[in-house]
Amino acid sequence: MTHQLQAQVEGQYWSTAACIKSDKQICIHELPVYAINSADPYFYSLGDGYLGLSPHMINKMYDDGMIAKKHIGVHTHLYNSTENPSVMRFGGIDPSLYPKGH
Repeated sequence: MTHQLQAQVEGQYWSTAACIKSDKQICIHELPVYAINSADPYFYSLGDGYLGLSPHMINKMYDDGMIAKKHIGVHTHLYNSTENPSVMRFGGIDPSLYPKGH
């Protein structure tokens, strides 16, 4: 497994509709997402980073009431795990997923 820590990317913003469901379902009709058209050095979009996340996206989710806080929580591994899958949480974090003593 390789890691690309920095890349020069070119792309554009586009809008999409999205819904988040927790206690209740909240939808947004024009969520700004960043789409990468090219990157130098080349990287694999399925394994290198979280494409589409941007400050514009988080601000829009917050402004439209989809999330209570401008937080993103990411729980992932550097290996495949079906018992403990990767999770992305918008609007908060899950402290129970922190390593012991963190």
